[in-house]
Amino acid sequence: MSETHDLLGGKLHVYKRDNSRFWQCSAFVNGRNHRVSTKEDSLGWAKDFAEDWFLELKGKVKRGEVSGGGVSGGGVTFAKAADELLREVDALLVDERSPRYASELRMRLKTHLLPFFGKRSVGYCKSMPGAVLPFKRLRDRLRPADAATTSGRTATTKTEGLVKPGLTDRLFPKPHNELLKTVLQEENLTHDRDGNPRTAYSLRHTYICLRLLEGADIYQIAKNCRTSVEMIEKYYASHLKNTLDASAINVRKPKFIKPTSKKDAAQDQPNVRRPLKSPLAGEP
Repeated sequence: MSETHDLLGGKLHVYKRDNSRFWQCSAFVNGRNHRVSTKEDSLGWAKDFAEDWFLELKGKVKRGEVSGGGVSGGGVTFAKAADELLREVDALLVDERSPRYASELRMRLKTHLLPFFGKRSVGYCKSMPGAVLPFKRLRDRLRPADAATTSGRTATTKTEGLVKPGLTDRLFPKPHNELLKTVLQEENLTHDRDGNPRTAYSLRHTYICLRLLEGADIYQIAKNCRTSVEMIEKYYASHLKNTLDASAINVRKPKFIKPTSKKDAAQDQPNVRRPLKSPLAGEP
């Protein structure tokens, strides 16, 4: 390179290669070098472009949209963030958290989250236009305002009208598992026949198996449960492979008998109303 200029205290470099008439700019940000062509042959315009590009690059790094430090895919991955979380949990075990909390957290990450989100980068969600209206409806939904009053050593809660949620309020302030637990308690279904606590996953498994035994279409079941036919055949229908429906197997479709004469063929055809002749029409 024939000429180089440093900007912003050496954090940004503007240079021109011998075989190009355009100025280039580069910066070392977030553990790696970033380069781009300014598409300008004027040094002044190239410096202005480079400063704007550098500030935009710093903003992307802050939002997690730019990879760095050997991490590919556009930023810090979910797996790396999970490792940092587990290290913080290990530090909290000394005073604030129990070993059971850490083991359950590791189990959830390993079983439910890392297989699906481990390689994905962590950053801001890019909302689609179709998701804006449902979000506004949830945001503007009125919810009951609970006012707790204390009388002596007991506390009662009463509902006083409806209020709109604030900007920092949660759209779903209560976890869904509390509602499921209440329903199971009312129906006396908190535990199965082996004494294990029922979960939403176990109820979903029971629903799919029962629908298969009742002869429902496996494609419609997969569509209703937001899964695939392959997943149902692999994890659900495998438990029913020794269960056969004799009525579904011993079935015979009626055979089609070819008509032997024109009279029989006319009888097999549906009745078709023919148009009436006008009395004024002449004979052919």
